[in-house]
Amino acid sequence: MREGRCTHARLEESSCQACEDACREDAIFPAGPEIFIFAEACTGCGACVAACPQEALALAPSPPEVLIPLGAAGPAVAMCREWPGAARAAVARCIHALSDAALAAGPHRIAVATPDCAACPLCPPETLFDRVARLNALAADRGRAGIELRPATPAEARAALDERAAVDPARRRLFARFATAGEVAAPAEPAAALRELQALPGAAPRFRHVPRIDPALCIGCDACLRICPEEVLALDSEGGVLRYTVAAERCTGCALCVDICAPAAMRVEPMAQAAAPIPLHDFRCRMCGVSVHEPVTAATEAAPDLCRICRAAPHGKRLHQVIA
Repeated sequence: MREGRCTHARLEESSCQACEDACREDAIFPAGPEIFIFAEACTGCGACVAACPQEALALAPSPPEVLIPLGAAGPAVAMCREWPGAARAAVARCIHALSDAALAAGPHRIAVATPDCAACPLCPPETLFDRVARLNALAADRGRAGIELRPATPAEARAALDERAAVDPARRRLFARFATAGEVAAPAEPAAALRELQALPGAAPRFRHVPRIDPALCIGCDACLRICPEEVLALDSEGGVLRYTVAAERCTGCALCVDICAPAAMRVEPMAQAAAPIPLHDFRCRMCGVSVHEPVTAATEAAPDLCRICRAAPHGKRLHQVIA
């Protein structure tokens, strides 16, 4: 576990169970603020690592990477652990252990050496093929080339096995000494590549995840802004109007904003277009004197003069009781 990255470390009631859903061996599950991992059941496939929206998980000691590069002219080979000869080459992780962010970081030519994934009982719900299709859709929305994904030729599979088997086992053991369960290295920011892709312009481009605020339900408490680990939601005053803005390219889909929202005004949509800014009434409550802001809606085009607490509190009745 990477300290502080898991959504359950930020909010005990987090609804995220991406790691549990991805694991076919029932080796991991979140409970309250903690994640429980049964090492004896874990096969080291890495599906939970790829599924985690916050990159909170890592395998320790770190196995070789999923992709095996075949030089500048060739593709990178994603080889299944069940491919003939894979054990000899220390292929430990599943080909589906590549996250959206890792795929966005490249390489962009991948040859797959795998038996029938559909027949594999350990195949996670979301596969490499699903993620590549989604990334290619994001790239196409922005007029960019996507990832070339195809079956590996027999020659490419043999070359990948030879390349992986040629890595010095002593060197592997040296690196494994520094990767212990209590000392997990920080990620090399693969999420940056996905953010950069989504930040590119396009004609009504879609985003991997888009948080949306329902102005009719939002009470302007800013809990979603404070809980978001990626600073996706923000307040700004462009043009002199206070408003909520959404930087969808930064959203990981962790759904903490949804979990923390008391009036259920938040939702996160997958593969959707950007959310429009939400203009806010910015005023001082005439009853309690507190500065507050609330979304502008059709029902509240004119700025209110009471905050939501004072509107709900029977101040007049209480004053009558005191005088009486």
